[in-house]
Amino acid sequence: MNKKMLNNRRNRIVLALLIGFLVLLLLLILVIKTFKNYGQIKLTTNNESIFSHEDLVIDEIGFGAKEEEVIKAYGEPNEKKEEIKGSYKYKIYKYNGMTLTLKENYENYLLVKVEITSVDHETGRKIKVGNKITKVFESYRVDNEEGSYIYGNYTKKALTDKEVSGNIYFGLRTNENVLYVNRDSVVEDMPTNIATLNIEYDHGVINKITWSYDVE
Repeated sequence: MNKKMLNNRRNRIVLALLIGFLVLLLLLILVIKTFKNYGQIKLTTNNESIFSHEDLVIDEIGFGAKEEEVIKAYGEPNEKKEEIKGSYKYKIYKYNGMTLTLKENYENYLLVKVEITSVDHETGRKIKVGNKITKVFESYRVDNEEGSYIYGNYTKKALTDKEVSGNIYFGLRTNENVLYVNRDSVVEDMPTNIATLNIEYDHGVINKITWSYDVE
């Protein structure tokens, strides 16, 4: 075997090793990206507004929409049932990839809870199932680059602390969901309403969105 052939063979081996290394590197990057822990990644702070009941919308309707408005927007549900919670009656409308809960309000029923698994419906700040969870971090306030609490004036424990009577708000993230809470201030012995937005995700992609307010 002459020197030229040896050089060609060596070059082919080096090229094969280089290609193999690049393939392994790309696979490693893909694995890291796929299994990234979004409950711990460093965030970028912003000045977006915090979550509030104004974010409780779905498509063209929102919290407090009357029963006839719901029917007008989505038609008759595939399944309908009624139940009693505490002192109120509720109607639960089930559609494809969406469940709507309406609460009794005098002679009407108002929308108070939404659960979405379909990519066909948009919630507050144009967030929907199928979006990347990073869109949520970009759309709602971020005060803390690291840690579980994205922002807030209290932690989750304050919700059960009777000594805390003022407005409670926070954003909390894990490697499975992002939870936003905004509780109204306590007024004497009156029931206190809590607005919640829970966004579940898998491998960085949103797969379920649930929001509610004034639900027992």
